[in-house]
Amino acid sequence: MALKRLYAVSRRSCLPIFLFSIILLSACDKKEGCVDPNATNYTIDAEKNCCCTYPKLVTEIAFKIGEENLILGDTFINDQGLAISIIDFAIYTSDFELTDGIGQLSQVSDLLEIGTQTVVDDILLIKRNEFRYPIGTFNEMRVFEQIQFKIGLLASINLIDLSEISLPDDHPLLIQEDSLYLGPAQGYYFIKLKAQIAEDQYTFTYTEAVPVELDLIVTPFLGQDVIIPIKIQFDQWFSGIEVSMDDLLIRTKIFENIQASIDVDE
Repeated sequence: MALKRLYAVSRRSCLPIFLFSIILLSACDKKEGCVDPNATNYTIDAEKNCCCTYPKLVTEIAFKIGEENLILGDTFINDQGLAISIIDFAIYTSDFELTDGIGQLSQVSDLLEIGTQTVVDDILLIKRNEFRYPIGTFNEMRVFEQIQFKIGLLASINLIDLSEISLPDDHPLLIQEDSLYLGPAQGYYFIKLKAQIAEDQYTFTYTEAVPVELDLIVTPFLGQDVIIPIKIQFDQWFSGIEVSMDDLLIRTKIFENIQASIDVDE
């Protein structure tokens, strides 16, 4: 009889452990995935939330000479009959804003700490060897009708001291090969252009910002990146440049042409 009571007690004491094990195993068997339908990796049958990634605002840039894609080093003829070839370029852009039909502005949600300031981190360094540039995380579901951005950097960003802040290893503000960073007192070149004009080779640098405003309809879809297609018409940079111009006048004329050379790539 004592043995039977002991067996019964043992069964009762093991039962909670057995049930706990079943629950634990059931929890472990749950399928992991992102359960947020706003995310790009939404998993419709996931039972355990994990590892969501969210849509980005992305610009895809076409570099053009007339109707053709820009090839560095190739020669084209400008509207004044001058032979020109673009050898290299680098362009900083920032301050991207989308505007909806009632004038409400939206930006990416990524932030950058600079000293005591927090600024929107939507900085791109445009170069010829890349065509697709993620601007930052963007999760707005309104229809937008316009995009504005700057060629250049905001003043609070431009005069940073790189030795005093921490940036991700791939951040555009870090010192690059053939860097546009001059130092905390001078800031960055916003544009650096190397070109052959007729018989002479030039390097033009600019620290002046160029505002860009483009009309386009942008309709975000749930869980998808928002793509902004832009083209830069580089032949327009050299419009009106004549052989009789001196270096300063050529530099000034190129800068005046930049704003009109940027458009939506339809």
